[in-house]
Amino acid sequence: MKNLSFYIQHICKSFVPKYFSQRKLNSLLQEAKKYPDEVMETRVNYYINNLNGELSKDAVLLKDFKRPKKGTMYFFDLVQYTRYFKNHLKIDYKFGDVQKINLH
Repeated sequence: MKNLSFYIQHICKSFVPKYFSQRKLNSLLQEAKKYPDEVMETRVNYYINNLNGELSKDAVLLKDFKRPKKGTMYFFDLVQYTRYFKNHLKIDYKFGDVQKINLH
């Protein structure tokens, strides 16, 4: 039942235009400025695990980022953040329980 609720909630959110999330991005970025730069840098590096800032050959445009047949919970967890960004930007992701980190 918990999974059903999760899917219903995220499917309903997918019908809300990205425009509304994108308008909110600036206020969220201003909120992040409350934290010291070193705290933000540490968190970004932890989540990105890519010190060079390069995308892999598997990166896709956000406009082409679609729900996979498997790993849909991972998709919905990530898409709640991708909604804040324009479709011409790329995303580099790996779903699942990633045990090995590949630094580009």
